[in-house]
Formats: sequence, C-alpha cells, structure tokens
Amino acid sequence: MTAPGPASAPGPATAPGAASAPGQASAPGPASSAEAIALVEAARGPDDLFGADAARAYRRLAQLTHPDTCPGDSRAAHAFAKLAALWRQHQDGHGVLVARGDLANLYQVRDGLLKLVRGYLTRHGPGPFVTEDPTLEVPEPHNQHGAWQGVFRTGHFDAVALRYAVEVSGGVDAVALTHLDAAARHPVRVCRSYQVDGQPLRRIIPGPERDLRWQERLTAMLLRAHPVYEDPGPDWPGLVEDMLGAPVVLRSYGPTAADKCAGAHTQAIRW
Repeated sequence: MTAPGPASAPGPATAPGAASAPGQASAPGPASSAEAIALVEAARGPDDLFGADAARAYRRLAQLTHPDTCPGDSRAAHAFAKLAALWRQHQDGHGVLVARGDLANLYQVRDGLLKLVRGYLTRHGPGPFVTEDPTLEVPEPHNQHGAWQGVFRTGHFDAVALRYAVEVSGGVDAVALTHLDAAARHPVRVCRSYQVDGQPLRRIIPGPERDLRWQERLTAMLLRAHPVYEDPGPDWPGLVEDMLGAPVVLRSYGPTAADKCAGAHTQAIRW
C-alpha cells in the first residue's frame, strides 16, 4: 500500500451516524476501510466522526480500521489508534482524560486530578502483573482476549503499583472507586507490599523520565516480585483512602447511574 499523503481538512460531509435534517435520510457511513481510514485521518475532533448515533458510528469505523480487518496496514493501525483516542475524548464528558493505563485512569476536573480505580486490577497483554490471579474469575463482558489487545488478565488490589501510579502522576486530589460490587462478590484481597529476592518492598521508586534501561530493570524486578496479601475488610473506601492518601469522592457498585453514590468527601473536588 502506498504511503499516505498529507491529510486534508475535513469537508462538509456529515459524520457517520450524524443526524440529518428533517425529511432527509441519514448520511451513510463509510463503505470501505479506505473510506473509514481517510475519514479518521481528516478528523480534527470527536464531532467530526460521531454524530447523533455516536456508538453506531464508532462501531462501524472501528470495524473497518481494526488491525484484524487490515492486517499489516500501517495507515489502518494509526487510524484505529486515533479513533480510539477520539472516542475516549467523546466519552469523557465533564472530565478531561489526562492519562489512561492498566492500573487506573486519570482525569482533570475543575479543582484537580481525579483517579478512577477499580476494586481489583486488570491488564491486557503481557508484562508485569504482581497480583495477577487466574482463579479470580470476575465477569468482564466488555473485556475479552483478542488478537489486537492480547490476553485479558485480572488480579487483586495492588496498593504498591497504585501508589507508584499516583507518584509518577504528580499526586491526585481525589479517587473514584468502582466495581465495588464485584469486589464484594469475589475473594479479592489487598497487597500492601511485595517480597523481592527475599526482601520486603512497599514503594516502587520512579526512575528518570524516558530512561529505558531503568524501565528494563524495573520490569525485571517486578517479574521477580511476589505479593503479600491481607484481607481488605468491609471498609473499601477507607482502605483506599489510607493507601493512596486521597479522599474517595465517588463509589460505584454497578453499571447504572443508580449504582453510584457520593463519598464522604465529595466536596473536596468540584466537577
């Protein structure tokens, strides 16, 4: 496939799934991967791609640009990555996503940084995962094994890794604690420290930014680490506040809005 030329500015064409004027048929979405790639490349923001039926538009574009649909196509791979970033931006709503990772996501809200944390941990693909437990079968209908993202893995709550994530983020002002219903139904444990080569480790020391040798040594060390577990007890929010040093301002016990409730420190941060 030839190398892509410079992307042109998006024209007046309606985004796939966008609402059309009364009496007119909805504009069709892209019919081919080439059309979908060109549309994503030209997009300057979520509004250029996602209209009234945003989820349908996203699914169609994702299907046509997915690496499984276009194996070995670098343009498709870049378009798929850009599409994912724009979809996340579209979904973020009030908070602006600052960082997304295996451990937790970080959002910029009005008065500070909000960290979104599960009551257990997950990861896609290979790499260190100290608290991984293949027997912890927490249902994840939207997270499956795949050729693109790799094997989906679950594990227990890892305070060591989460404290490291908070530290390298420059600290957080509040925590949104989710999946507490799953943590209550399954035997999720808490890891406050590791054992590495027979020595206790409670803190992962951040290295110099973009120092790949440091990251290589850190990876090797984490692959040798073993979790030291304890029972979380009934007070998950209090436990997380103590371990991460930030108030839990939102708790989630299920997938709907009715399953969410404010924490005792909700006034600590404004949306």
